[in-house]
Amino acid sequence: PPSAGRVAGPAIRPRRPARGGAPNANNPALPARAVDYDMAVQLAHIQDAIATGRSNRYFRVQKRHGMAIRKANMEGGAAADVIWSLGEAHTSDAAREYMGLIDLERDRGVVAQFESVWPHYGEAVRNRKRCIAELAAHYAGRGGIGQLVVLGAGFDALSVELAARSGYGVQSYEADAAAMPDKRRALADMLDERAADCVRCVTMNLADTTPRRLAGKLAKEGWRIDLPSLVVVEGVSQYLPKSRLGALLSAFRTRGGSSRLVMEYIRDAGSISPGVAPVPEALFGWHGRMIGVDRLSRYSDAQALDFAAGGTGRGGRAGVAAAAAAGMAVVGPARMELARRGSNPVFPDDSSGWFAVCHGPI
Repeated sequence: PPSAGRVAGPAIRPRRPARGGAPNANNPALPARAVDYDMAVQLAHIQDAIATGRSNRYFRVQKRHGMAIRKANMEGGAAADVIWSLGEAHTSDAAREYMGLIDLERDRGVVAQFESVWPHYGEAVRNRKRCIAELAAHYAGRGGIGQLVVLGAGFDALSVELAARSGYGVQSYEADAAAMPDKRRALADMLDERAADCVRCVTMNLADTTPRRLAGKLAKEGWRIDLPSLVVVEGVSQYLPKSRLGALLSAFRTRGGSSRLVMEYIRDAGSISPGVAPVPEALFGWHGRMIGVDRLSRYSDAQALDFAAGGTGRGGRAGVAAAAAAGMAVVGPARMELARRGSNPVFPDDSSGWFAVCHGPI
């Protein structure tokens, strides 16, 4: 497993050079021709469609791409993270096409709201998403794990990205309370059918379900409890009581730790500098109260390690030692930024950021 505090695994593909021309008419947030991308790729789609007897579907969907595409209707900030991460963490042609089918304009106001609280919030999102994408690719690639479970997936493109990177060898199962029907429709409009077919969307409120019910609904979509899984938890842990999140994770724990967890969490006030301490509540507290959460769940790095490894989450010395022995590790905000940018202009040390990612076997 990757060493503590270090993002391991294959490097993300370099960002494409900017193309000339006006912004994409379907989605001004994307570069020109981000949906109707390179002619060589289009020609490959046409040849594949004809060879496999899918030419009618190809030209029907292509007509939508050239006209007014039906775009996923995003709710309450679901697109904000996608806007910040465009071209950063999810760079495959499949992910770019999927993101071109999403209406990002509704959440421009949400982006402005977040940035009014903390002007560098977009940098935090980009660092976090790139870190999670690299860890996921590492575990699914070198780790040989063939199924991904994303809790609280929203409209994120990680599943599509991982399907493309793995040569369509990773099947993903996403669970969230909202967004799933619209995301399913957006996936159905993709020209890259193989990537779309690798993603299954399950509508489920994680706050009031049980591990058995969660496992049952995923199993109906094809998830197999007898095979190791890569479980990604992003943007969820702060809104769930620790006992609830621990119970949900128990559905994926395997003997011998053959499954893997990548979990983003909000760090407690004692882990960050006083100047940053009020930021998490200002950023996420309003959304928590909107969905009935009065108090955000926060963790020290030691507590997160202990909790993710199946311990009590108290972060005691014995629990942390057991987590480290099992291969659990933490990536802090400074190391995320260094891995992405090669320097630390925003997060000079880990105490300057309120977020972190723990990862390892479960």
